[in-house]
Amino acid sequence: MTLEQRPLARPELGPLVALVFMLGPLAACSASGSSEGGGAVVADRSGAGNGPVTDPGVAGSVGSSGGGITICMLEDCSGSATEGPSTCGDGALTPNEACDDGNQADADGCSSDCLAVDPGYSCNPPGAPCHVVALCGDGIVSSNELCDDGGTLEGDGCSARCKLEPGHACSGAPSSCALTPCGDGMRQGAESCDDGNAVPLDGCSATCQAEPDCRLGSCTSECGDGLVINEGCDDGNSLDGDGCSATCTQEPGFACIQQPACPPDSGGCVLQVPTVYRDFTSAHVDFRCGGGTPRPTISPTLDMSGKPILVSGNPGCIASPLSFAEWYTESASSRTIASSITLFDDGNGRFVNRFGPNGERWVDLNGLALDGNPVFLPLDAIPDALAGGSSVATIAPDYTGDNNWHAEGDFVPGAGVHNFLFTTEVEYWFRFDTGFSAQLDFLGDDDVWVFINGVLALDLGGLHVPEQGSIPINDATAAGFGLAAGNVYAIKIFHAERNPTGSSFKLTLSGFENRPSECTPICGDGIVSLGEECDDGLNDGGYGECEPGCKVGPRCGDRIVQEAENCDDGNRIDGDGCGSACRIVVIR
Repeated sequence: MTLEQRPLARPELGPLVALVFMLGPLAACSASGSSEGGGAVVADRSGAGNGPVTDPGVAGSVGSSGGGITICMLEDCSGSATEGPSTCGDGALTPNEACDDGNQADADGCSSDCLAVDPGYSCNPPGAPCHVVALCGDGIVSSNELCDDGGTLEGDGCSARCKLEPGHACSGAPSSCALTPCGDGMRQGAESCDDGNAVPLDGCSATCQAEPDCRLGSCTSECGDGLVINEGCDDGNSLDGDGCSATCTQEPGFACIQQPACPPDSGGCVLQVPTVYRDFTSAHVDFRCGGGTPRPTISPTLDMSGKPILVSGNPGCIASPLSFAEWYTESASSRTIASSITLFDDGNGRFVNRFGPNGERWVDLNGLALDGNPVFLPLDAIPDALAGGSSVATIAPDYTGDNNWHAEGDFVPGAGVHNFLFTTEVEYWFRFDTGFSAQLDFLGDDDVWVFINGVLALDLGGLHVPEQGSIPINDATAAGFGLAAGNVYAIKIFHAERNPTGSSFKLTLSGFENRPSECTPICGDGIVSLGEECDDGLNDGGYGECEPGCKVGPRCGDRIVQEAENCDDGNRIDGDGCGSACRIVVIR
């Protein structure tokens, strides 16, 4: 194609026209390739001794994959450099090559004509195989990255490690990430399930991660629920490439371990326990009962749907098994609200809920700081909660310091009415092994029931002032709950607040480590894994090579023109004036 036949609207032709004007009687010959993009590639075939002519302002190149521009003398334009350099593949990098890895194969980092470095690779030192360079944030989705949006911000869908974040789906390069609303019935992105709602404890969590099935005793698990149950690993998703595969096997180049709930030297951390609240109106027959009541009789085991069964209601102020069944299921008198309870590290390997949103402890009249919450009214700030139970709160003697009941205003200035009349359902999972030891402590009013492996372990039912209970789980108590070493089981807690004006609740867990697997790359194994920029097995540094710690040192794309470079525009992309090897290739 001649110059006159090329569309003049293409922006790269402006400098080319100026170049033709200066050189005099030249013709433009189209080369059928592209690769370097580091400037116009000029072939001197006249024998006049004028030497090659290059214009770094011209985007284009010579190669065998299309799009390059070659300028040559009219005397010898035939076959103008449509093939790569004759020395390509000998392992020696010459001025007419962008790379030379010692072969003429494609798809190994250096193109078959030695005129292009594939995106996501470095081909230094020459003669050695090209190696993966994954610079998270450069907009190139390298072979070990799940996404790359051109930045390193957290929370935008693609993490600072170029890992897909829960609740997002990403595509393209640079990656474009979008929210995937949990509860729309479509499984997308990092979701391992989507059952059409955002309510936990029904098999699919509020963040659309699979939950274990514990209805028949020891829990069974789907890959992606974050529990390692008969699996090599489980990192809480069903994605490949992040260390733990879509089938929950450890991937090459990674080491996967289960982090403790609160790692040593972490400075304290929190445990988020999935919770379902059901907010009731005062029209329900079992709510707004007055005074204390004897305990109702509850079945010693849960039903097949994992809910408690009422055997005898009155005089527990419960009308019938049918009315009781509505406490922890959908009903016309309630609204279901998905949430979680935050448990704070108490410094002794235990996690407990507290009064303040950031772990502030309740302080009684004597200045004593206490765990738990004497004003456990979690629905106050929820917009869609019902208002049928609005009332002022009183503080139980357990939290006052003088063994008397007090108005909340004696401790919390400006305290107003609260939303009473609700139930709480909590589920947590733990792995039992020989030598396992844990302690569960509870304090609550009104009703509190705790089940371990579907077996009733604590009964604080009925309307009453705050009562406490404790459950040890160890080798001595395992048989009573049907626990066998190596299996995972559920702890289920059912609570009800049916009678204003007091609502105290304390939940303390210990010994339960069910964090997802944390997979980290193994630096030095020669596999570039998610979180590493490079790994050539030696990691001894050098231009374009891998340094200790699996980080890339001086390189093309760092905006510093190194000795081996003609240009460096801060990226490794062809066609923008400085190509993927930061070299201006000259074809002679």
